[in-house]
Amino acid sequence: MRKFGIVGYGRFGRLLADILSDFGEVFVADHKFPSGVEMEKGMKVRFVSLSEAAKTDILFLAVPIVNFESVCRELPPLLSPHTMVVDTCSVKAYPAKIMSAIFPKNQPYAATHPLFGPDSVARLGLPGCKLVFCSLNLNDVQKNELLNLFAELKLKVIETTPDDHDRQMARSQALVHFFGRAL
Repeated sequence: MRKFGIVGYGRFGRLLADILSDFGEVFVADHKFPSGVEMEKGMKVRFVSLSEAAKTDILFLAVPIVNFESVCRELPPLLSPHTMVVDTCSVKAYPAKIMSAIFPKNQPYAATHPLFGPDSVARLGLPGCKLVFCSLNLNDVQKNELLNLFAELKLKVIETTPDDHDRQMARSQALVHFFGRAL
């Protein structure tokens, strides 16, 4: 059975935990929920230390971008060399740069931007939602493992580079904000 780790249990971390719990065991590390905290009735996750979450098969970083670098700095001595680290920030160049600078050269990691959130999934469901994927430091087997997981989740994957992602998002966001302010 796959083991998923999630660092951060805000709105998106909770959504991610709920989604992944049907596909394996979910271990959540969040300073607001210390290891061993009793789970609410019906929850399918275990609250663990950062050290325990870092030993899972796939570790999702669902923390605010202002905390991203500090979380990444804590991880290297805790990570299993086989744990794939996956960020979920809405920008890609910054997290890619941080992970590249901090993680050991043999640590597998990737960058994603889920183009959905708790509200859209509650309204429309998960199947068909889009996810941007940047394979940064993965071999072919690891990349395929993540792509297979995303296929199991019925996500539409958009493969790109961090810089291309950020350029595209800047264009689309600029247009949205322009029209929003104009109206």
